[in-house]
Amino acid sequence: MPVIVRAFTAEGVLVHALTFTQTVNMQGGLLEATFKMKPGQELTLVHLHSEKEALCRVMRVDTPSEGSFPTTFEFAVHNMPSTSSYP
Repeated sequence: MPVIVRAFTAEGVLVHALTFTQTVNMQGGLLEATFKMKPGQELTLVHLHSEKEALCRVMRVDTPSEGSFPTTFEFAVHNMPSTSSYP
C-alpha cells in the first residue's frame, strides 16, 4: 500500500517520500523506504486514501536492496490506528 513518510534527516532536513508498506499489523509493520533512517528515529506515515496520519518509531533498518531500505517500524502506543483504516 502506498504511503507518504515524513521524517527528519540527520542534518535536520524534513523529508517527504512516497513509499510502500509490505506488511502492517496493530503494532507496526515493514516498509520499503527510499532513504535511510536509524533505529529509534520518529517518523509519520500518511495513508494516501484516508489521509490519516500515524506517528511511528523505526525499530530496524535492513541492508538496502534495489535502491530501497527495508525498515521495520512500530506505531506509537497512543496513536495506534485500526488495521482496517491503515495500509
